[in-house]
Amino acid sequence: MASNKLLKSVLIVLVLGTSSVICLVLYLVIYSFFLKPLQTFLTTSSPDKTYTVSLRGQKTQPIFFTAEVRYDVSKNGAPMLSNKFLSSADGLDFPFEFLYPNHRWIDEQTIQFYREENLRERPLTLWSL
Repeated sequence: MASNKLLKSVLIVLVLGTSSVICLVLYLVIYSFFLKPLQTFLTTSSPDKTYTVSLRGQKTQPIFFTAEVRYDVSKNGAPMLSNKFLSSADGLDFPFEFLYPNHRWIDEQTIQFYREENLRERPLTLWSL
């Protein structure tokens, strides 16, 4: 009889402990993929310093889910555009940093992201900032 109570107590502790660990893991996964603010990985200014473009998100290849790159633009220090979509990739796609490792300002209102060997075929251009 005492061994049954002990076994029941041990099982309750195991179930509660396992449930707590599962909840913690789920929270960390949800936070890291969905709730965590996107990290800025590039900030650049136009030639005359009128515009500043910041890229946020995951520039590396994601393991799970889809990773996005978003951008913010400010003009003369004042926010102009915020959280605009630029690119996305999943685990089977090439990451942003592979496709567009370089950037250049074409003029005061146009920035281009490119890979040197693909510059003629597929640059990513933001214009009319």
